[in-house]
Amino acid sequence: FNGEILAPLNVEGDRHPSAWSNGEVATTPGFKEAFRQFSEGGWQGVLHPVEYEGQGLPKLIATPCIEMLNSANLSFALCPLLTDGAIEALLTAGTEEQKRLYVPKLISGEWTGTMNLTEPQAGSDL
Repeated sequence: FNGEILAPLNVEGDRHPSAWSNGEVATTPGFKEAFRQFSEGGWQGVLHPVEYEGQGLPKLIATPCIEMLNSANLSFALCPLLTDGAIEALLTAGTEEQKRLYVPKLISGEWTGTMNLTEPQAGSDL
């Protein structure tokens, strides 16, 4: 998956980056399909608890999976990275109701996590 699907998308991403136009985001060709395959393969849930539809594997197993994903296509890998962060935040500080509602949808790829920053001193760089 990493070598045959994600790595070739680096060139496509350079040639056709995501863009905002007329109130819609156009993603790089191939990213949507790759994310579907990533989700269907169960990769988002490798280290997350079985009770929330993850695989419950140890971090020792998840770490090389994440490293291969990062080295194949960092632009793609940022979405699963942020989703892992959202899952970890919910598992650490969420209520049981929040965990039941959000975590399975994040693990399945139905929803993804985001990072939202407010840094007024960063100007247009952010």
